[in-house]
Amino acid sequence: MDGREWVAFATIPAIDRTVGPLRGVARVVVGARSYDTITSSFADEAVTRTVVPFRDPEFSKVQAERMRSMFAERTAALPPADFVEMMRSAFREDDWMLYAHGAVMGFVGGLAHLAIFGVGGG
Repeated sequence: MDGREWVAFATIPAIDRTVGPLRGVARVVVGARSYDTITSSFADEAVTRTVVPFRDPEFSKVQAERMRSMFAERTAALPPADFVEMMRSAFREDDWMLYAHGAVMGFVGGLAHLAIFGVGGG
């Protein structure tokens, strides 16, 4: 999903939440097709106003530096327990690879031990 699709994907539900409980009434009053057209046009405008500026290399460079600085400051301000939890959650989805590598390395190490020392250890 590219930047334009992502912004549109995020914007349409936000518009629906903004309309709130009147969404159904609005769809009936203006018609479902017209409501969808209005929603799409708002999403297209949001894409234009948010994605287009990021195509400017200088703007992107400045924003990247600001984000890097903000991330560094906020990370440094975290208590140690919160920092560890943040890092742990970042790697949690790769836990299975850690276990698989450990199992393979343990198995190979065990075979090497058997080859070198034999079953009796002597």
